[in-house]
Amino acid sequence: MKRVLSFALSLVMLLSITGGLGLTAYAGDTYYETEDNDDYSSADYVPVNSTIYGVCSDYSYSDTDWYKFTLSSPAKVNVQFSFNRADADGDWYVYLYKYEGNGDYSTLDYEDVYVYDGSYTFSSLGLPAGTYFVKVYGYNSACGRQYSITPKCSYVSNWETEFNDEYTSADPLSMGTTRYF
Repeated sequence: MKRVLSFALSLVMLLSITGGLGLTAYAGDTYYETEDNDDYSSADYVPVNSTIYGVCSDYSYSDTDWYKFTLSSPAKVNVQFSFNRADADGDWYVYLYKYEGNGDYSTLDYEDVYVYDGSYTFSSLGLPAGTYFVKVYGYNSACGRQYSITPKCSYVSNWETEFNDEYTSADPLSMGTTRYF
């Protein structure tokens, strides 16, 4: 009995030490921005359905925060940008990009989010597997104010996928099936 108890206690201690080192990350966890994440090549990774907290610390545009998430297969995605609303003058510029490779990315969405408006959620998009970036920079009272980003993801097969704006890239639709957009 002592051996079992000793083993269990050792296992709990090992798991708590490992978790404290940040060696394991699971979807749904909470993360915090690290500097220097001022361009896409040094973006902080956030697993889908997890939240990362950040602060634009500079009152100019020199502290731009970049985050990235990866979809393993096509998915319905909406990105939540949250913060505590305030009666103040300031705003964040929030961009959603798809990484195209070789340092190229395309803009999927953009929003100017005011401190006095409250949080913002990008419209749901059906996105193909790949890497995506969120870029944030603040102005006036948005600087120094904490925000969070949560890329929410549902892996579903019947959601319209981008980029299907031309007949050559249309989503296949079989008789008797439903597509959501």
